[in-house]
Amino acid sequence: MPLSAVLALAFGLLITITVGVVLAISVNANFRNTFSLLNDKSVLLVDLLRNGIRGRLDPAQRMVGGLAASYREGRIDLIEGAGAANLVDTALISNNGVEAIVVYKAGGGKRLTYFDKDGKLVHETAERETNPRVIAYMASFNAATSVRWGPLVHSGGDVYANVGAPLVRDGEVRGFIVAAVGTRLLSRIAREIAEANGTTSFILYGSDHVIAHSRSEQVHLRDVLGPGQPVAPIGKLDDPILRAKDTWRPMERVFPNAARSGISINVMDAADHRYIVITGTMTGFGDKPWTVGAYFPVHEVGDEVRRLMLSGLAGLAALILAVLVAIWLGRKISRPFAEISQQATRLATLDIDGACELPRSRIREIDREARSFNAMLTALRAFTSYVPRTLVSKLIQRGLDEAGRNREAVLTVLFTDIAGFTSLSEKLPAHVTADLLNRHFEALVAEIDAESGTVDKFLGDGLMAFWGAPDDVEDHADAAVRAARNIAARVVAEAARAREEGEPPIRLRIAVHTGPVIVGNIGAFDRVNYTIIGDTVNVCQRLQLLGKEIAPDEDAVVLVSGDTRERMTDGVPLVSAGSHPVRGRDAEVEVWRIPDAAIDQRRAEIAAEKGGKAACRNEGAGVRAGAERAAGAAE
Repeated sequence: MPLSAVLALAFGLLITITVGVVLAISVNANFRNTFSLLNDKSVLLVDLLRNGIRGRLDPAQRMVGGLAASYREGRIDLIEGAGAANLVDTALISNNGVEAIVVYKAGGGKRLTYFDKDGKLVHETAERETNPRVIAYMASFNAATSVRWGPLVHSGGDVYANVGAPLVRDGEVRGFIVAAVGTRLLSRIAREIAEANGTTSFILYGSDHVIAHSRSEQVHLRDVLGPGQPVAPIGKLDDPILRAKDTWRPMERVFPNAARSGISINVMDAADHRYIVITGTMTGFGDKPWTVGAYFPVHEVGDEVRRLMLSGLAGLAALILAVLVAIWLGRKISRPFAEISQQATRLATLDIDGACELPRSRIREIDREARSFNAMLTALRAFTSYVPRTLVSKLIQRGLDEAGRNREAVLTVLFTDIAGFTSLSEKLPAHVTADLLNRHFEALVAEIDAESGTVDKFLGDGLMAFWGAPDDVEDHADAAVRAARNIAARVVAEAARAREEGEPPIRLRIAVHTGPVIVGNIGAFDRVNYTIIGDTVNVCQRLQLLGKEIAPDEDAVVLVSGDTRERMTDGVPLVSAGSHPVRGRDAEVEVWRIPDAAIDQRRAEIAAEKGGKAACRNEGAGVRAGAERAAGAAE
């Protein structure tokens, strides 16, 4: 059935039902409609409270989610970055209602930013968090956890609602960010709504504890709260209506539609008056639902409203039914388009693994779009198995025509090669050898991507990468040397572990050289590679071969040319390895080496960052697996 026919039928039916029911009720029971005033007021009060709360809490949640997502994607650094404090200051100032932001570092340490009583920003740091409720809250996070509201916490004489998210990078939780909204603000929202509507408003935590009250001073709410009591039990407040909550009598038969909408209308007899108590629930802001509500004397509604309650409810039922039908139809129709948009957005960012195939549909146009999308997704998955996604993403961002145009540039090139891999691979089946290389290259590619490098190609058991294109990296020499040092540190750590467990170690030679190259699209008209060519590439590859002569027995040797050293600025230590002849060059090439002490220092830093030996084992899982199989084959 065409989509246009579905829409016409759905909305035509909706209008017919709505108008027909309303007219029938108007003709046959006009005198009953007045009572809808009470229902309208109930819905209005609950919606005002819900919207007022969400208007202050939802921005805090979006802010925390946005900062966590930006950290995950590497756009900002809220933990160690030089501008981390400024980022938090800006987020706090731009979000009305958020009173404090805390950034925790995994393993200990926190940075607190908040407004003092004069409205000035205050920054505090601490060695660790001491509040057990906060500690338990952070312990519930893992790398897959999204933004979540935690328990209410009493601090500094006030109670705060907290929303937090883990700070995840490379699949590892490196810290947490928490934003706090004071419940005094919620009491002020309740007071404003109560004054505007002539009611008493309140917010409950669960069903028997009070978070906020429109008359918080009169009911002595703050006198009850404390470090061990962030919410006040109803029985301890000077509010006879809330204290007598067990005597509320729900009027579900009179207001069934309100009940189905999540709104409860109750009546209660007090010493002076009969009261109407209206409540509704909210979820998503902690481990318990919140109950928002208000109460007022029955006589404020009017005697006529009381007499005509049933009449108004019938009209409201028809309207609610029409709204529910409209919502159901709208979602039914729009859901496939929303899914198509979401999956298409993932493809636009080359998130091929995150994209899912679309389900078939009975609607012809939607089904055609789903089948076309699924065919495109299959083709892209095949395409990205052979083309580096990071490279394609960079080329798209810079423009394919501009980035792929051949040009001369000064870049830094890196070559790696596994020493003695041929003899090791002879002991392994073909599929085990391939698996060993795949895991080895996965670790190398991760370090190169972390330093904004471009992986060019895999050369047997070796790899070629370069820095400075297509991205304009000013410190490409520094970035390449840092990547080489990190790779060497991980290889040395894995080799040490292998020897301790009686396995053959994997040894790696790495070379880094800087010089002029031709970069761009090279190849035939229907098949090209974005690559670099020139004497610089040849020199770097031959420099890597010098590792056999300079350090034949080292687990990892990193050789850096004099041209690269002249461009370095960040202080990675180097020692001279002399000048050596290189085939194809008349003059000898000045060679430098990263000393073993610098590699060991970086190895210790990586172990500390990722939990000691566990991190090294994770990074070297592929190499270790291959070594275990090699040892078994040798036996």
